[in-house]
Amino acid sequence: MCEPATIIAGASLAIGVGSQVANAKEQDKASKQNKEAALAAMAESWRDLSLREHQEQDAKALTIAQADRQAREADALARVSAGEAGVSGASVDALLSDISADASRFKTTAEQNLDMTITQLQQEKRGVAAGAGNRIAASPPSNPFATALQIGALGLDFATTLTSRKPAKATTPKTATI
Repeated sequence: MCEPATIIAGASLAIGVGSQVANAKEQDKASKQNKEAALAAMAESWRDLSLREHQEQDAKALTIAQADRQAREADALARVSAGEAGVSGASVDALLSDISADASRFKTTAEQNLDMTITQLQQEKRGVAAGAGNRIAASPPSNPFATALQIGALGLDFATTLTSRKPAKATTPKTATI
Protein backbone atom coordinates (compact mmCIF):
# COMPACT_ATOMS: atom_id res chain seq x y z
CA MET A 1 0.00 0.00 0.00
CA CYS A 2 1.26 3.48 -0.83
CA GLU A 3 2.13 5.91 1.84
CA PRO A 4 0.19 9.17 1.95
CA ALA A 5 3.38 11.12 1.24
CA THR A 6 3.92 9.10 -1.97
CA ILE A 7 0.34 9.70 -3.06
CA ILE A 8 0.74 13.44 -2.41
CA ALA A 9 4.06 13.52 -4.27
CA GLY A 10 2.50 11.68 -7.24
CA ALA A 11 -0.46 14.06 -7.31
CA SER A 12 1.93 17.00 -7.09
CA LEU A 13 3.90 15.58 -10.03
CA ALA A 14 0.75 15.15 -12.12
CA ILE A 15 -0.47 18.65 -11.29
CA GLY A 16 2.97 20.14 -12.00
CA VAL A 17 3.25 18.37 -15.38
CA GLY A 18 -0.28 19.42 -16.30
CA SER A 19 0.47 22.98 -15.27
CA GLN A 20 3.67 23.11 -17.35
CA VAL A 21 1.90 21.72 -20.42
CA ALA A 22 -1.02 24.14 -19.95
CA ASN A 23 1.37 27.09 -19.52
CA ALA A 24 3.24 26.12 -22.69
CA LYS A 25 -0.01 25.83 -24.65
CA GLU A 26 -1.24 29.18 -23.29
CA GLN A 27 2.06 30.86 -24.20
CA ASP A 28 1.86 29.39 -27.72
CA LYS A 29 -1.72 30.60 -28.07
CA ALA A 30 -0.84 34.12 -26.86
CA SER A 31 2.19 34.19 -29.19
CA LYS A 32 0.05 33.15 -32.15
CA GLN A 33 -2.63 35.75 -31.36
CA ASN A 34 0.02 38.45 -30.95
CA LYS A 35 1.61 37.51 -34.27
CA GLU A 36 -1.75 37.57 -36.06
CA ALA A 37 -2.61 40.95 -34.55
CA ALA A 38 0.81 42.40 -35.42
CA LEU A 39 0.57 41.17 -39.01
CA ALA A 40 -3.00 42.48 -39.35
CA ALA A 41 -1.95 45.89 -38.01
CA MET A 42 1.01 45.93 -40.39
CA ALA A 43 -1.21 45.05 -43.36
CA GLU A 44 -3.65 47.82 -42.47
CA SER A 45 -0.86 50.36 -42.09
CA TRP A 46 0.61 49.28 -45.42
CA ARG A 47 -2.79 49.68 -47.09
CA ASP A 48 -3.10 53.17 -45.61
CA LEU A 49 0.40 54.13 -46.75
CA SER A 50 -0.20 52.69 -50.23
CA LEU A 51 -3.44 54.65 -50.47
CA ARG A 52 -1.58 57.78 -49.50
CA GLU A 53 1.04 57.08 -52.19
CA HIS A 54 -1.71 56.87 -54.81
CA GLN A 55 -3.35 60.03 -53.48
CA GLU A 56 -0.03 61.87 -53.67
CA GLN A 57 0.49 60.68 -57.25
CA ASP A 58 -3.02 61.77 -58.21
CA ALA A 59 -2.55 65.15 -56.52
CA LYS A 60 0.74 65.69 -58.38
CA ALA A 61 -0.86 64.83 -61.71
CA LEU A 62 -3.75 67.22 -61.03
CA THR A 63 -1.41 70.01 -59.91
CA ILE A 64 0.79 69.61 -62.99
CA ALA A 65 -2.24 69.55 -65.28
CA GLN A 66 -3.52 72.78 -63.71
CA ALA A 67 -0.08 74.38 -64.00
CA ASP A 68 0.18 73.32 -67.66
CA ARG A 69 -3.25 74.81 -68.35
CA GLN A 70 -2.25 78.07 -66.68
CA ALA A 71 1.02 78.16 -68.64
CA ARG A 72 -0.85 77.61 -71.91
CA GLU A 73 -3.29 80.39 -70.96
CA ALA A 74 -0.40 82.73 -70.14
CA ASP A 75 1.34 81.80 -73.39
CA ALA A 76 -1.83 82.40 -75.41
CA LEU A 77 -2.49 85.72 -73.67
CA ALA A 78 1.08 86.88 -74.32
CA ARG A 79 0.88 85.90 -78.01
CA VAL A 80 -2.50 87.58 -78.49
CA SER A 81 -1.40 90.70 -76.62
CA ALA A 82 1.83 90.94 -78.61
CA GLY A 83 -0.06 90.39 -81.86
CA GLU A 84 -2.67 93.05 -81.06
CA ALA A 85 0.04 95.50 -80.06
CA GLY A 86 2.04 94.70 -83.14
CA VAL A 87 5.06 93.70 -81.08
CA SER A 88 7.33 90.85 -82.14
CA GLY A 89 10.90 89.83 -81.89
CA ALA A 90 13.32 88.86 -79.17
CA SER A 91 11.39 90.42 -76.28
CA VAL A 92 8.20 88.45 -77.09
CA ASP A 93 10.20 85.27 -77.65
CA ALA A 94 11.95 85.80 -74.28
CA LEU A 95 8.60 86.28 -72.54
CA LEU A 96 7.20 83.11 -74.11
CA SER A 97 10.37 81.17 -73.22
CA ASP A 98 10.13 82.42 -69.61
CA ILE A 99 6.51 81.20 -69.36
CA SER A 100 7.54 77.80 -70.71
CA ALA A 101 10.58 77.58 -68.41
CA ASP A 102 8.46 78.46 -65.34
CA ALA A 103 6.01 75.68 -66.22
CA SER A 104 8.86 73.21 -66.71
CA ARG A 105 10.47 74.15 -63.37
CA PHE A 106 7.15 73.79 -61.61
CA LYS A 107 6.63 70.33 -63.12
CA THR A 108 10.15 69.23 -62.17
CA THR A 109 9.70 70.49 -58.60
CA ALA A 110 6.34 68.73 -58.27
CA GLU A 111 7.88 65.46 -59.50
CA GLN A 112 10.82 65.78 -57.10
CA ASN A 113 8.46 66.48 -54.21
CA LEU A 114 6.40 63.43 -55.14
CA ASP A 115 9.52 61.26 -55.31
CA MET A 116 10.58 62.42 -51.85
CA THR A 117 7.09 61.83 -50.46
CA ILE A 118 6.97 58.33 -51.95
CA THR A 119 10.43 57.59 -50.52
CA GLN A 120 9.26 58.75 -47.10
CA LEU A 121 6.14 56.57 -47.31
CA GLN A 122 8.28 53.58 -48.30
CA GLN A 123 10.47 54.24 -45.24
CA GLU A 124 7.33 54.34 -43.09
CA LYS A 125 6.35 50.95 -44.50
CA ARG A 126 9.76 49.56 -43.51
CA GLY A 127 9.26 51.03 -40.04
CA VAL A 128 5.84 49.42 -39.77
CA ALA A 129 7.33 46.06 -40.77
CA ALA A 130 10.12 46.43 -38.21
CA GLY A 131 7.59 47.35 -35.54
CA ALA A 132 5.53 44.27 -36.36
CA GLY A 133 8.66 42.12 -36.18
CA ASN A 134 9.55 43.57 -32.78
CA ARG A 135 6.01 43.02 -31.54
CA ILE A 136 6.10 39.39 -32.69
CA ALA A 137 9.54 38.82 -31.13
CA ALA A 138 8.32 40.26 -27.82
CA SER A 139 5.92 37.34 -27.39
CA PRO A 140 7.76 34.21 -28.50
CA PRO A 141 6.16 30.76 -28.47
CA SER A 142 7.01 28.37 -25.66
CA ASN A 143 10.35 26.65 -25.68
CA PRO A 144 9.73 22.88 -25.79
CA PHE A 145 13.21 22.21 -24.40
CA ALA A 146 12.60 24.47 -21.39
CA THR A 147 9.20 22.88 -20.81
CA ALA A 148 10.77 19.42 -20.96
CA LEU A 149 13.45 20.47 -18.46
CA GLN A 150 10.81 21.82 -16.08
CA ILE A 151 8.82 18.59 -16.36
CA GLY A 152 12.05 16.63 -15.84
CA ALA A 153 12.77 18.65 -12.71
CA LEU A 154 9.31 17.79 -11.40
CA GLY A 155 10.01 14.11 -12.08
CA LEU A 156 13.34 14.38 -10.30
CA ASP A 157 11.63 15.97 -7.29
CA PHE A 158 9.13 13.11 -7.29
CA ALA A 159 11.91 10.51 -7.48
CA THR A 160 13.78 12.28 -4.68
CA THR A 161 10.65 12.22 -2.55
CA LEU A 162 10.22 8.50 -3.16
CA THR A 163 13.80 7.64 -2.29
CA SER A 164 13.80 9.81 0.82
CA ARG A 165 10.66 8.06 2.10
CA LYS A 166 12.05 4.52 1.84
CA PRO A 167 13.44 3.18 5.07
CA ALA A 168 17.13 2.48 5.04
CA LYS A 169 18.10 -1.17 4.67
CA ALA A 170 19.26 -2.72 7.85
CA THR A 171 22.84 -3.81 7.60
CA THR A 172 24.01 -6.86 9.43
CA PRO A 173 27.46 -6.77 10.85
CA LYS A 174 29.80 -9.20 9.24
CA THR A 175 31.70 -11.49 11.43
CA ALA A 176 35.31 -11.72 10.91
CA THR A 177 36.79 -15.05 10.14
CA ILE A 178 40.32 -15.78 10.99
